[in-house]
Amino acid sequence: MGYFNDQKDRPAGEFYHRETKARFEFRPTADTWAAQHGLEWEIAMSDGSVRFARLLQTVAYIAVDVNDDRAGSPVLERWPIVKTWCR
Repeated sequence: MGYFNDQKDRPAGEFYHRETKARFEFRPTADTWAAQHGLEWEIAMSDGSVRFARLLQTVAYIAVDVNDDRAGSPVLERWPIVKTWCR
């Protein structure tokens, strides 16, 4: 993929979706909305977009939409993952 490469042409981290085997790269986010909702990572999607997420060892909570409530809280999907590495 190579979406989130640093100065040495390396992404910040990588994980695989446990069921689909899809590979994803991630990096820390500087987005204030995401940080306010505990989503500290940006995930590169294959269409070039970015989703915000909370990553744990075996599960990722991915923001897939925004609720219509006043807070604009995220709608989260739970993905089973295998984290391969993180810088």
